[in-house]
Amino acid sequence: MARFLMRHVRAEEAVVRVGGDEFLVVLCDSDLDQTDHVAARLRAAAPTSAPGAFSMGWAARKNEESFEETMTRADRRLLAVRVDERRDLQKRRKKRPKAT
Repeated sequence: MARFLMRHVRAEEAVVRVGGDEFLVVLCDSDLDQTDHVAARLRAAAPTSAPGAFSMGWAARKNEESFEETMTRADRRLLAVRVDERRDLQKRRKKRPKAT
């Protein structure tokens, strides 16, 4: 996963493993629009080049915000994304015709 992430961000941006299967990408001097763009690029590339499925949360640091506060917002977004993914999966399962 680290290689996938490194291929999709600039060389000067850090890709850090923070635990088990969790990674942190630190974008330098990026505002919310740029951060959203990188997240969209990662999601678009994932089906064909990521080593496996993954969920992603992201946040751009606000003025005077601590690193911990930014991480908390990214974690909240990740949880929201996972809830949405689970809901979408349940909808798809309901639409499948039942085997007879």
